Amino acid sequence: MTTLAITLYDELGLVGVVVTIIGYFFLQSGKIQLRGWLYSFLNALGSLLILVSLCAKFNLAAFSMEAIWFFISIYGFYKVHQEIKHAE
Repeated sequence: MTTLAITLYDELGLVGVVVTIIGYFFLQSGKIQLRGWLYSFLNALGSLLILVSLCAKFNLAAFSMEAIWFFISIYGFYKVHQEIKHAE
């Protein structure tokens, strides 16, 4: 019988998954807005934590997906910031 050893990297990755899913759930349930800063922030944070977890067990496909997801989220965060700035 094999035991499952969960590392700090595994825990960070799991937290990243939970953060990303919570953001998506909040969006779908109408608790947050798509064009709001919180959705982009949760996506960026979740992706970043998953990227950190991939430092221990690298997977090129997963890394590529999360890196792209992270940068798109940062872009979304920037766009919301610009909209707020121009609205003032």
